[in-house]
Amino acid sequence: MTTLHPEVAAIVSFLHARFPSKLYTRELDQNFVTPSLYIPPAISFSGVDTVSTYQKTYTLNLKLFHDNQQLAVQTAESLHDALQGARMQLPMVDQYGVATNNYVRISRIDVRPGDGATAVMVFAWTSRYYYDRPEYIPLQSVTMKGGLK
Repeated sequence: MTTLHPEVAAIVSFLHARFPSKLYTRELDQNFVTPSLYIPPAISFSGVDTVSTYQKTYTLNLKLFHDNQQLAVQTAESLHDALQGARMQLPMVDQYGVATNNYVRISRIDVRPGDGATAVMVFAWTSRYYYDRPEYIPLQSVTMKGGLK
């Protein structure tokens, strides 16, 4: 599996713990198995935040495959309820799947019937990132010659 965006990894980890299934991050082949989750790249929009940070708003359209559309939508709804029960706050995970001390708060989840035996779960969240700032040597002392006016 490819490396996932950190917030996407948190979402997938939470869902996979409650819905053990095959995970796909690339286009599906003819022999894909059900139940499964297809995890596409997240879409992002940037914006200003504070003088030290900027924000990016993400949308992830995750597709859940099951035996039929009714099961896919029911499963997606139960996963949505589990996320609501966790107050839409998910622990971030490292590259090994171990929870870190950071969290991502999901701002919105939509569940929609998809094509065929699928359901689409649309996740939205906003993340804050610090601007790159040059490092300076801190001023230690000031020596003044002459008087002040």
